[in-house]
Amino acid sequence: MHLTAPDPAEAAKWYADMFGGEVTGANRAMIGDIYFIFFKKDAGFPGSVGSAVDHIGFSVEDIDATMAKFAEAGVNITSPVREIGGGALK
Repeated sequence: MHLTAPDPAEAAKWYADMFGGEVTGANRAMIGDIYFIFFKKDAGFPGSVGSAVDHIGFSVEDIDATMAKFAEAGVNITSPVREIGGGALK
């Protein structure tokens, strides 16, 4: 997965820390069996707006604990965890 970030090294570290991966290079992280490579986001680059992929998702074992970890890390959480499918899935 190739992504852009203002600070590629910090992005690799953040994703590895938040999702139980490991930093594998100056701008790389391995999460599960997926390599994430972060490139420097140039000023004026629109990012994923209007592209074929505009978000990615992760599955985690404990969504409540993960969301608490995000909140503690200062992540701007825009929507709370909710149950769907009659409570079968959060």
